[in-house]
Amino acid sequence: ALAEGVQSYPLARILGWMQRWLYDLLSVKSAGRLRYNPDYEASLNRLGSRLQATELARHLRDLVRAQEVVRHPLNQRLFVEQLLLSYGALLRGEASGNDHAR
Repeated sequence: ALAEGVQSYPLARILGWMQRWLYDLLSVKSAGRLRYNPDYEASLNRLGSRLQATELARHLRDLVRAQEVVRHPLNQRLFVEQLLLSYGALLRGEASGNDHAR
């Protein structure tokens, strides 16, 4: 439902938002600081405390790779759904095995 709701947004904007969110999660986890989302400090601190830094870094790397195809996805909705599903897996602590750009 969320993927359908954001279909009107440019993919690069959605991906950029997710990258900044993950950057802040990793930054909170490793340095205790936020850069992009100070209004969500409490949520980021709560999430960051339960996630592994290595998984956050791996997911952020996957999002950077996704930049390679963001301008030419075969199916925009499927692209967004994959982004959201892999983020959900990260939050559940499931192993990262889904590279977005592959």
